[in-house]
Amino acid sequence: MSTEDAEESDGYEMFALSPRQITALRKEAKKRKLPTVTLPPDENQGPFGPDTLAAIAAILRQHEVMQVRGISRDNIKDVREIAEQLAFNLEGETDRMVALIAKKGFAATLYCPMEDDDPRRIKLFTSFRPNQWKPRPRALRDSGLIMKDRDGNIIRM
Repeated sequence: MSTEDAEESDGYEMFALSPRQITALRKEAKKRKLPTVTLPPDENQGPFGPDTLAAIAAILRQHEVMQVRGISRDNIKDVREIAEQLAFNLEGETDRMVALIAKKGFAATLYCPMEDDDPRRIKLFTSFRPNQWKPRPRALRDSGLIMKDRDGNIIRM
Protein backbone atom coordinates (compact mmCIF):
# COMPACT_ATOMS: atom_id res chain seq x y z
CA MET A 1 0.00 0.00 0.00
CA SER A 2 1.57 3.29 -1.07
CA THR A 3 1.50 6.49 0.97
CA GLU A 4 -1.08 8.05 -1.35
CA ASP A 5 -3.41 5.08 -0.84
CA ALA A 6 -2.98 5.30 2.94
CA GLU A 7 -3.61 9.05 3.06
CA GLU A 8 -6.78 9.04 0.96
CA SER A 9 -8.22 5.59 1.53
CA ASP A 10 -11.53 6.85 2.95
CA GLY A 11 -11.79 10.12 1.06
CA TYR A 12 -10.14 12.24 3.75
CA GLU A 13 -6.59 12.57 4.97
CA MET A 14 -5.73 10.28 7.87
CA PHE A 15 -3.92 11.73 10.84
CA ALA A 16 -3.01 10.86 14.36
CA LEU A 17 -2.47 13.46 17.02
CA SER A 18 0.62 13.18 19.18
CA PRO A 19 0.35 13.96 22.91
CA ARG A 20 2.17 17.26 22.36
CA GLN A 21 -0.25 18.25 19.62
CA ILE A 22 -3.21 17.42 21.87
CA THR A 23 -1.67 19.60 24.59
CA ALA A 24 -1.22 22.45 22.11
CA LEU A 25 -4.85 22.09 20.97
CA ARG A 26 -6.08 22.15 24.57
CA LYS A 27 -4.13 25.36 25.22
CA GLU A 28 -5.53 26.89 22.03
CA ALA A 29 -9.05 25.89 23.09
CA LYS A 30 -8.58 27.69 26.41
CA LYS A 31 -7.53 30.87 24.59
CA ARG A 32 -10.50 30.89 22.22
CA LYS A 33 -14.18 31.39 22.92
CA LEU A 34 -15.45 28.02 21.74
CA PRO A 35 -18.80 27.55 20.02
CA THR A 36 -20.95 25.30 22.20
CA VAL A 37 -23.74 22.83 21.48
CA THR A 38 -25.84 21.26 24.22
CA LEU A 39 -27.25 17.83 23.40
CA PRO A 40 -30.99 17.32 23.84
CA PRO A 41 -31.91 15.16 26.87
CA ASP A 42 -33.17 12.27 24.71
CA GLU A 43 -29.86 12.07 22.77
CA ASN A 44 -27.34 12.49 25.57
CA GLN A 45 -26.65 8.72 25.71
CA GLY A 46 -26.76 8.28 21.91
CA PRO A 47 -27.84 7.44 19.25
CA PHE A 48 -27.59 10.95 17.88
CA GLY A 49 -30.28 12.33 15.60
CA PRO A 50 -29.53 13.67 12.11
CA ASP A 51 -30.53 17.22 13.14
CA THR A 52 -28.04 17.21 16.01
CA LEU A 53 -25.24 15.80 13.84
CA ALA A 54 -26.00 18.34 11.10
CA ALA A 55 -25.92 21.24 13.59
CA ILE A 56 -22.58 20.13 15.03
CA ALA A 57 -21.15 19.49 11.54
CA ALA A 58 -22.17 23.01 10.46
CA ILE A 59 -20.22 24.46 13.39
CA LEU A 60 -17.19 22.26 12.61
CA ARG A 61 -17.17 23.59 9.04
CA GLN A 62 -16.66 27.11 10.45
CA HIS A 63 -14.48 26.32 13.51
CA GLU A 64 -11.80 23.72 14.13
CA VAL A 65 -12.42 23.36 17.87
CA MET A 66 -15.81 23.23 19.57
CA GLN A 67 -17.41 22.05 22.78
CA VAL A 68 -20.35 19.67 23.15
CA ARG A 69 -22.13 19.72 26.50
CA GLY A 70 -24.67 17.46 28.14
CA ILE A 71 -23.07 14.15 27.21
CA SER A 72 -24.23 11.18 29.30
CA ARG A 73 -25.92 13.20 32.04
CA ASP A 74 -26.86 10.01 33.88
CA ASN A 75 -23.39 8.48 34.25
CA ILE A 76 -20.16 10.48 34.14
CA LYS A 77 -18.10 7.31 33.54
CA ASP A 78 -19.62 6.94 30.06
CA VAL A 79 -18.79 10.46 28.85
CA ARG A 80 -15.54 9.54 27.08
CA GLU A 81 -17.03 6.55 25.30
CA ILE A 82 -20.11 8.46 24.12
CA ALA A 83 -17.99 11.46 23.05
CA GLU A 84 -15.79 9.15 20.95
CA GLN A 85 -18.94 7.66 19.42
CA LEU A 86 -20.13 11.19 18.60
CA ALA A 87 -16.75 12.01 17.00
CA PHE A 88 -16.97 8.84 14.91
CA ASN A 89 -20.50 9.74 13.74
CA LEU A 90 -19.35 13.28 12.90
CA GLU A 91 -16.56 11.92 10.70
CA GLY A 92 -19.19 10.49 8.37
CA GLU A 93 -21.17 13.73 8.46
CA THR A 94 -18.24 16.10 7.77
CA ASP A 95 -16.06 13.81 5.59
CA ARG A 96 -13.10 14.90 7.72
CA MET A 97 -11.38 13.43 10.74
CA VAL A 98 -12.84 14.44 14.12
CA ALA A 99 -10.90 13.83 17.33
CA LEU A 100 -11.76 14.14 21.01
CA ILE A 101 -9.07 16.33 22.59
CA ALA A 102 -10.51 16.98 26.06
CA LYS A 103 -13.23 15.82 28.41
CA LYS A 104 -14.31 17.78 31.44
CA GLY A 105 -17.37 16.83 33.41
CA PHE A 106 -20.25 16.22 31.02
CA ALA A 107 -18.62 18.25 28.23
CA ALA A 108 -16.23 17.22 25.47
CA THR A 109 -13.98 19.32 23.23
CA LEU A 110 -13.77 18.15 19.63
CA TYR A 111 -11.16 19.00 16.99
CA CYS A 112 -11.74 18.80 13.24
CA PRO A 113 -8.87 20.17 11.08
CA MET A 114 -9.70 22.62 8.30
CA GLU A 115 -8.28 22.54 4.80
CA ASP A 116 -4.55 23.28 4.42
CA ASP A 117 -5.10 26.55 2.57
CA ASP A 118 -7.53 28.00 5.13
CA PRO A 119 -5.91 30.93 7.03
CA ARG A 120 -7.93 30.14 10.20
CA ARG A 121 -6.35 26.70 10.52
CA ILE A 122 -4.50 25.96 13.76
CA LYS A 123 -0.86 25.20 12.98
CA LEU A 124 0.24 21.93 14.55
CA PHE A 125 3.97 21.29 14.57
CA THR A 126 5.51 17.87 14.41
CA SER A 127 8.97 16.42 14.01
CA PHE A 128 7.69 13.16 12.54
CA ARG A 129 9.05 12.12 9.16
CA PRO A 130 8.39 8.69 7.69
CA ASN A 131 11.45 6.42 7.55
CA GLN A 132 13.40 8.92 9.64
CA TRP A 133 15.27 6.32 11.65
CA LYS A 134 17.12 3.46 10.02
CA PRO A 135 18.69 0.63 11.97
CA ARG A 136 22.43 0.57 12.18
CA PRO A 137 23.97 -2.34 10.28
CA ARG A 138 25.03 -5.23 12.45
CA ALA A 139 28.75 -5.93 12.84
CA LEU A 140 30.22 -8.99 11.14
CA ARG A 141 30.78 -11.86 13.53
CA ASP A 142 33.07 -14.81 13.40
CA SER A 143 31.84 -17.53 15.76
CA GLY A 144 30.44 -14.99 18.20
CA LEU A 145 33.31 -12.48 18.13
CA ILE A 146 33.03 -9.11 16.38
CA MET A 147 35.43 -8.88 13.46
CA LYS A 148 37.77 -5.87 13.29
CA ASP A 149 40.06 -4.58 10.56
CA ARG A 150 43.79 -3.86 10.94
CA ASP A 151 43.14 -0.46 12.53
CA GLY A 152 40.77 -1.91 15.14
CA ASN A 153 37.57 -0.56 13.56
CA ILE A 154 34.49 -2.78 13.52
CA ILE A 155 33.60 -4.20 10.12
CA ARG A 156 29.95 -3.62 9.27
CA MET A 157 27.85 -5.43 6.66
